[in-house]
Amino acid sequence: MEQSIAIIRWHLQEARRLFTHYVPDTENANTMLLKEWLLSKDIRHITLRDIQRLTPLRDKSIRDNAVESLIEYDYAKIEKKMGKPA
Repeated sequence: MEQSIAIIRWHLQEARRLFTHYVPDTENANTMLLKEWLLSKDIRHITLRDIQRLTPLRDKSIRDNAVESLIEYDYAKIEKKMGKPA
């Protein structure tokens, strides 16, 4: 029994040691924020302008980095919308 307790204590200490120093980087946090926002609103199609206007990611470069990450991880894709015929 004492050996089991010692093993459990060791695992808890290791978990604390590893995770107390973990701070997600801002870029990943912004990507997750955008992903969660899109999922919570059940949005299937959105323009870059609307992402900047409606989400917490108002800065263009932050928005673009988050969108690029979502595309890289296959959570999003860009679809070209055809303009009006001339």
